[in-house]
Amino acid sequence: MKEKKSFAYNNRKFLNLCWAIALLMILILIAFVLVYPSQSKLGRGFDIFVLLIFFKYAAIILGVLCLILRIAKVLRDNSNLLCAVSAISNLFIGISAIAFYFFGVVEKSWLIACLPNLLVGVVILADMLLPAVRNNSNMQSE
Repeated sequence: MKEKKSFAYNNRKFLNLCWAIALLMILILIAFVLVYPSQSKLGRGFDIFVLLIFFKYAAIILGVLCLILRIAKVLRDNSNLLCAVSAISNLFIGISAIAFYFFGVVEKSWLIACLPNLLVGVVILADMLLPAVRNNSNMQSE
């Protein structure tokens, strides 16, 4: 017999997603307060670019680690904050790379380099939310 997830369980997923968004916004604010405007002789936005590269690789490593832990069933619960933070941060990097490319801020090579982040973010978010949607539709039909 399949165990049904309660409405509070699904709310915890969305609450963790909200906490992940808040945490990401706080980290971005701290990064801009600490390094902007840049005092580097390498360029006006060099410090922010270095932080973005570090954040890009840290997010992709965290996302892939979260996916591996979910596949290996070490993380049995897909509503934890680790998965939410990795999904939101990877989606943020991927979507911002697309926006920066269309506004002419970055080149195509940076867009292509950030697309794996978008893919990992979408996969983790689908892992978190699609079972909840499927369970809610099953609960409503009964």
